[in-house]
Amino acid sequence: NSVVGVTSKDDPAKLRGSRGVLYVLEEFGTFPALLDLVNNLRPSVEEGEDVFGLIMMFGTAGDKDSDFTSAQEIIYNPKGYNVIAFKNVYAIPPPIISTSVFL
Repeated sequence: NSVVGVTSKDDPAKLRGSRGVLYVLEEFGTFPALLDLVNNLRPSVEEGEDVFGLIMMFGTAGDKDSDFTSAQEIIYNPKGYNVIAFKNVYAIPPPIISTSVFL
């Protein structure tokens, strides 16, 4: 076992081909190429219907320069990215939609 810290910075393909059990994407709300990065990482933790790893995303888009559109796509379309979906009972206006958990 080993722990490796790698930053993808502005290159979402940098981690392509890696095989891991845990990928931690810090400050995912500020990364404009998030969808590309997630799509590059998914084959590293999934094979067909089998999932053997975890992509954990956390962080904020708390400033006016952040591009939160990629993070918002994953949050409001969790099934499209194989993320656990929950009913968003706080959706205004209804209907209740699926969402991922964003804490």
